[in-house]
Amino acid sequence: MSTCKYPGPRIWRKENKTCICCGCAFPGITMNLTNSSGSSIIGYTPLPEPCIENYKLFFNGSEVACLRYEITTVNYSSALSDCRSEGGDLIKINSQSKNEFILKYIEFYGDLTLDVWLQGKLFNTSCIWVFEDDTEITFNFWNNREPKCDLDQPRKRARADRGFQWFDKVSSAAYPYLCEMNPFL
Repeated sequence: MSTCKYPGPRIWRKENKTCICCGCAFPGITMNLTNSSGSSIIGYTPLPEPCIENYKLFFNGSEVACLRYEITTVNYSSALSDCRSEGGDLIKINSQSKNEFILKYIEFYGDLTLDVWLQGKLFNTSCIWVFEDDTEITFNFWNNREPKCDLDQPRKRARADRGFQWFDKVSSAAYPYLCEMNPFL
């Protein structure tokens, strides 16, 4: 087993056999690391953790993100505001691979029985759905009876009892949500 040899906090990650050394306790310190064969890596400067507190780094093929699953149920605008207050955003699903990525994340960290808010809003009655930055949502995972394109249901959620297919919903409904941000890599 490899060890970190330096005067500060250390974390051994079994899954990828790396030693992650936090630079916060000793900023700018240069340290020596040794691997299991005793070889030294001299002059390594530690990097900060890739995600802020309460976010988990998650990989799925080419997808990588810092995610936070919030079990607290809130309305859409509160979920969006909470994610943005930390420098992130409410989760944007813009591809099949990201959709699968999110399902795996919820399966691992969340609750597969609860619906989840996803970023998306009904732009107008012609049934155009966009993200909060007004870019059009081109990938979809709508249930076959959705979206209804009713201005009374202008927000998007993933419904647990339907395989996390998308459904439109009133903004005032309360659901858990996922925040995402880019990792510091």
